Amino acid sequence: MLSTAVSILAAIALLMPGFIIAELSVARSARSSRSDLELALRALAYTLIIHLAFGFWTVHLVKTVGSPEHWTDHLAAISAYLGVVLLGVPIVLGAALNRYLAHVEKKDGPPNLFAAGLGGGEARDAFDYAYQRWRVDGVYVIVELVDHVPEQPRLVGGVFGRRSAVGQTPSPHDIYLEALCLVEEDSDGVRWLAQRLEPERGVYIPAHQIARVDLVPAGPAIV
Repeated sequence: MLSTAVSILAAIALLMPGFIIAELSVARSARSSRSDLELALRALAYTLIIHLAFGFWTVHLVKTVGSPEHWTDHLAAISAYLGVVLLGVPIVLGAALNRYLAHVEKKDGPPNLFAAGLGGGEARDAFDYAYQRWRVDGVYVIVELVDHVPEQPRLVGGVFGRRSAVGQTPSPHDIYLEALCLVEEDSDGVRWLAQRLEPERGVYIPAHQIARVDLVPAGPAIV
């Protein structure tokens, strides 16, 4: 019974680095979704690379520790291996891969072949494509709500920054703006942000209430 449990734990530990890298590489991504099979194969490939790179350490640890009965005598060596090979390195590589792919995908056009081979891809739709750019530098937005007419305006202006959020495909495209701004509209339908409201407050807008989203420059009263 003990040997079976040990075998299961060892298998999980051996596969864990690849899945950590695969999951971190797609975190907060707006690219098209991947199938479970593709993610599993990519995770296995990352796992193979990690264990090939650190195979010398694995072999040394197995020879040093020996059978499970002696594991308690080598807790320091086992902990160091787990911390570096199974957790530390995968987290660092996954975060670095995520950052690289996000940088490539922020550019115009499809990603290069190298990035595509690492899992990079284009945004799922135009909204996700815009979000890739919003979340880096921030943007001022005016959200037109459903049933807006000039006689009864339904406009919400605000700041989309690092403390804001937006729903991505396949979730509804709802929006949370971290700061509100007063919106004005002239007789020609031209809209602008007139004033940033104080004290600062955020606002959540459900997806089914959104008819249109305008990206606008900040007015003199905003900057």
